[in-house]
Amino acid sequence: MNLFSVIIATTDGPVQVQRLAKEDPDVHSVICLNGTSEALRPISGAYDDFVRKPTGVIEREFGHPVYRMDISGRVSDGRSWQLGVFAAHFLHNRAQLAERSEDATHVLWLTGEVNNSLDVGTVEHVAEKLERSAEMLLKFAASGQKVILAFPRGNKGEVARVLGEKKTGLAMAVIEQWPVVNTKDLTGALAPYTKDVLPGSTGLEIPVAGNTRAGWFRLAWVACALIVAVVGFAGWNMLGEITRWRAMAADGVYDKLLQDLKTTKTGTCMTCRAAAAIYPVVAGFGKPGKRDIELTASELRAPYKRTCTSVRFATASPEERPVLTQHDGRFAASSAKGLCGLVYRLRNSGSQPFYGWLSVRVRSSKLTRTSYSGGTEHALLAPGKAISVSVKIPNWLRSDVTYTVHAIADGVASEDVTRLMTGSLSRRLNAPGLGEWALMHEVRLTEK
Repeated sequence: MNLFSVIIATTDGPVQVQRLAKEDPDVHSVICLNGTSEALRPISGAYDDFVRKPTGVIEREFGHPVYRMDISGRVSDGRSWQLGVFAAHFLHNRAQLAERSEDATHVLWLTGEVNNSLDVGTVEHVAEKLERSAEMLLKFAASGQKVILAFPRGNKGEVARVLGEKKTGLAMAVIEQWPVVNTKDLTGALAPYTKDVLPGSTGLEIPVAGNTRAGWFRLAWVACALIVAVVGFAGWNMLGEITRWRAMAADGVYDKLLQDLKTTKTGTCMTCRAAAAIYPVVAGFGKPGKRDIELTASELRAPYKRTCTSVRFATASPEERPVLTQHDGRFAASSAKGLCGLVYRLRNSGSQPFYGWLSVRVRSSKLTRTSYSGGTEHALLAPGKAISVSVKIPNWLRSDVTYTVHAIADGVASEDVTRLMTGSLSRRLNAPGLGEWALMHEVRLTEK
């Protein structure tokens, strides 16, 4: 079962929810420091207002009016603690709130204000809070716990900026980010990780009265219910893993996604391994497909009775001729005779915008380390728009040249893909759901 350690973000540093317990309805809700008798003021009064009807939302949502909460540090009297407190009550209600950080499978870092309609409002100093939490979150990630951030959607830019800073190192530690507008967004995101078990439940009781038909009928009914429950739980686990991987793909962190898939495929969790096997099937849903891209090549040749030298010095304009595509996926070979250059284009032929990357590289030739070897371009492509890479063909060409034309289309910008296409990523991605195409184009040396 997944257990969550809830971390409330403050400007003084992260504060962990250590314990949550129901108390006598005749007293007031209170927040205490480190399990001691020290009630924190003035936050305890604000917490009581947040819990009890008619001002609060906790009693309305979870049915009890008074609680004691123990936390690891002091919290100021603002309202940004409310989203973390709400999450703690939600998880406590499902018996999935970890009281000790070492028992947690997941770490949930939160900040945000919650109003009476359960809308989550933006708060201040989110970047500062996340930076102050970096050391703790990195330790959790290093110990194998999965770190998730939840915050108001209006603060998304601040979180993205901190995660993008190399000095924090948080980008690889955080597996998911949940920018929320309402607490329903939070509970919906938690749904794949939680299960609806009543607090204190110890399992199913199986009533069997002797060897009667009614007893056997009840036994069969309970057995069927148990099978359905097991299958349902396995399904929830699989859905949770797939949802997590799709979130990584939506953020463009493919390198991290592939490492997570590799670890899962060799792990001991059978439902997780089944989810890893299914994920490639669903990974491409909603992604740009082959019908959405048009990958073309054109030759640039000197006009009649002119040379490529005149083209290079702009005394003549080149003639552009399309290169045909063969049935095996290659571009038809081009003759080097009179060939001044090549232009490769990636065009969005679909109806929705996508991010496109186009890379042209020499496969094997003496040109590999020269300015004639190719290049890379990437941009957000609206329908009908294109990016292009131009290649010059030198006059001193002395052997055949084969170019690899590599194109990738995805719904989001991805630094991992950019690093792959520019050659700074040491290994290939081959990520499920990532639209990727490669064509070969040969320039054959003929008598010039």
